[in-house]
Amino acid sequence: MKYLLILLFVSATFLPAHGQQLLHGWNKTYFCYVDIKSNNAFVYTMGRYLDKAGSAPSIISIDTLQQQADGSYTGSKSRITREENEWYLVNTTRKNRQLKLDSVIMPEVAHTQLNHAWYLGRYFAMSTQLNKTFPLHHHSFREGFSSWEALPAATKVMDHEQFPAWADSRLKAISDSISGVQDKYTRVTDYLIKNIREIDYAALKDSFALLPAVYAGESEYYSKVLNTMLVSKPVYFLQLAEDFPQHKDLIFFSAVSNKQARSSMENVTGHDDTKKAFLKAVKNDKRFTYTSIGLATLSAGVLAACLAALIK
Repeated sequence: MKYLLILLFVSATFLPAHGQQLLHGWNKTYFCYVDIKSNNAFVYTMGRYLDKAGSAPSIISIDTLQQQADGSYTGSKSRITREENEWYLVNTTRKNRQLKLDSVIMPEVAHTQLNHAWYLGRYFAMSTQLNKTFPLHHHSFREGFSSWEALPAATKVMDHEQFPAWADSRLKAISDSISGVQDKYTRVTDYLIKNIREIDYAALKDSFALLPAVYAGESEYYSKVLNTMLVSKPVYFLQLAEDFPQHKDLIFFSAVSNKQARSSMENVTGHDDTKKAFLKAVKNDKRFTYTSIGLATLSAGVLAACLAALIK
């Protein structure tokens, strides 16, 4: 037992010097984690995400450093040196500012912060790519905050070197799932727009029901089809409002700002009550727009008068 304890002690003191070491350093404006290995090192410059959906750590940059013959490490933005048994980080882009590095006492906290920052950064990038791929759909980056919170506690404290592969696999599954749904909506939308003049109403209605009945800020498939229909087949527009009374307000709202709304209704026969209700909604929308502009102009005028009075 005596020899075992000695062996464990020697191993514990040997590994930090020749294996992996996780350090951190900070001052009033700068915080970083430094992961030192046998042949290289990584400097994680940390920041924060601040949003109404939440606050979380972020990784501003990652600098990869290579070990030099003298035992120091050099990268594109920084250098790590060891003096009198202490590690120092030198920022070569900021007038060689030197920062003393200390050992991380609670590695689970460091792993969690690095993993949290990595996950959100990749989630935000995924959201951006999804919105580029599917411009009629809006996937909010803010869902990344709740997605992180839903992860198991054991996963959050996973070693930060192992976590990226796990996170990328999970985010790919999320992206693939969303893409599968949006692909379907895109195909339905393209089909309806391409065939809007020839398609039978019953077939149009069945296909239209497959699209998400939501406002354009969340998804624009619904509104794009409705606006195309209003111009090319206005009678179908009115029929849909009648056949989907639970979505009537949404259907009207999706097209009230269309500049061709009034002229499209002129040649429609029948559906008098629905047509009248829609034209009233168009009128109210214009009135609201003019009122909003007027109030904004008035507010600006009042503000300018108050500033002028204060200057005098």
